[in-house]
Amino acid sequence: MKPFNDFEKVVINYLVTHKEGQLFVGNLLDPLLREEYIEIATDNVTIHFTDSGEITIDATRIDMLQRKLIMTIHLLKYLDENRYITLFDCANSVSGRTIGQGARNTSSASYLFPDAEVTKLILSYYKKQVIVSEELVDFVQHNYITQEERHFRKTLRVAWAGVIASIVIGLIEMGISIWPICQAFFAK
Repeated sequence: MKPFNDFEKVVINYLVTHKEGQLFVGNLLDPLLREEYIEIATDNVTIHFTDSGEITIDATRIDMLQRKLIMTIHLLKYLDENRYITLFDCANSVSGRTIGQGARNTSSASYLFPDAEVTKLILSYYKKQVIVSEELVDFVQHNYITQEERHFRKTLRVAWAGVIASIVIGLIEMGISIWPICQAFFAK
């Protein structure tokens, strides 16, 4: 498994610890959107920025949010392709077509995603349901170390213990072999 950055670990932790019924990708994106919400239409994705004070659409804020959305979806694709999660469309679809925790009844500034690829990814993933494999749960419980790596480390410790034991036994054996020669030499 590839090494994960801190953001990806947060997303994976959310996947593993989420216990509230069905887990949809839309639910997974909710924690990313604290002062925003996303409206999903059939062919576009609009982010609404809400603030208690003055509403500003900061380019860095948009860039950060867009990167997090892309990273989350690519992480899900990676986990799905490597069979750590299963993504599927189910009969019980996500209710509503908004994602995020931003206040929907307050004034907001809108930003339409200009990137068609990002829009397509969000549109294709937001309603997918997620099932997490036991292997991913085990991976998180062991501090992001795979079972193969843990086995390798254990094997490596056993191998080094064998090497050290062999060296000690070899030195003892050499000492026993040399002892009669040393006695004979010093007896003269």
